[in-house]
Amino acid sequence: MSSSARLKDVLKALLFLLEEEKRILIRNEAEKLADLVLKKEELAGMLETLKEAIPTAEELSLLQSVKNLQETNFLLTRQALSFQEKLLSAVSRSNTSKYNTYSAQGSLQMTKEISIIDQSV
Repeated sequence: MSSSARLKDVLKALLFLLEEEKRILIRNEAEKLADLVLKKEELAGMLETLKEAIPTAEELSLLQSVKNLQETNFLLTRQALSFQEKLLSAVSRSNTSKYNTYSAQGSLQMTKEISIIDQSV
């Protein structure tokens, strides 16, 4: 198989994985992402070995589609993280010092209360 044909196959496989990643991100099924990332890393390694191949017009179009979909998935990931951070900050208790403990140096220090949920709401 020529390197150009292999490049086309790898790009199509990567495009398929990116479409699947987009569906997973939209459905918020993060537990499925780990396996997908491993597959993407394998394909990225294959692309690295094919970097000397001269892409055809069809392969350039596939590359552009891969780039666009990767950017979309990156934005979806950032949006999901931002939402989770906002949600966590909304329900988290502000870090108030409550407990006095001794530090490793032997001096008394205030420690912050460890709690995720703000129970005062």
